[in-house]
Amino acid sequence: MKTQTGYPLQIGLDFDGVICDSGLLKQLGAKRLYGIDIPHEHTTGASIVSRGILTREQYDRLQTEVYDSKAYLQEMKEVSEAFRFIRCLQREGHDVRIVTARYDDDRESNARTWLSLHDLSIPLSIVKGKCNKPAHCQGLDVYIDDEVSNLQNLEGIVPHRYLYSWDYNEHLIVPRGIERVSSWKAFYEKIGGIRQ
Repeated sequence: MKTQTGYPLQIGLDFDGVICDSGLLKQLGAKRLYGIDIPHEHTTGASIVSRGILTREQYDRLQTEVYDSKAYLQEMKEVSEAFRFIRCLQREGHDVRIVTARYDDDRESNARTWLSLHDLSIPLSIVKGKCNKPAHCQGLDVYIDDEVSNLQNLEGIVPHRYLYSWDYNEHLIVPRGIERVSSWKAFYEKIGGIRQ
């Protein structure tokens, strides 16, 4: 099948922060659990804990609540235009899969259920621990994540690595070999420019 790049690519996608707006989910959970408003730019665990917004135990409980509970399935929102562009990539014949650390049974089940509710059929590779992500990304041409450290760990494994830009990671310096993209449209256009 003819694709925008002329050949099919092996494309890996992180789930939280790339397909699902996990920052928004954490904001909702923090409001319900603790009655506090967390600005979107501080929705990473490191930021929430280091700024004293929540303790490590409170943050762990927040993650368990929003990622494991079926009650939050209806609250999960897509990152703007993710579904549209994922479907475009699939129609063009690219092999698209999700590589995620949603390793707990409930977290994995919720991710699969949510994708199914939106008629998205995408294989999930479940990573148990950050050190295992490179093993799951072997053979990929492209990978996108919202965490720089995950992308750095793929150096020499995935040739085209992209950081999905959010207000919570915009202050980070992007190392050489990783490109920042600010939207799904920008990511799609970058893929269109890849040639083997």
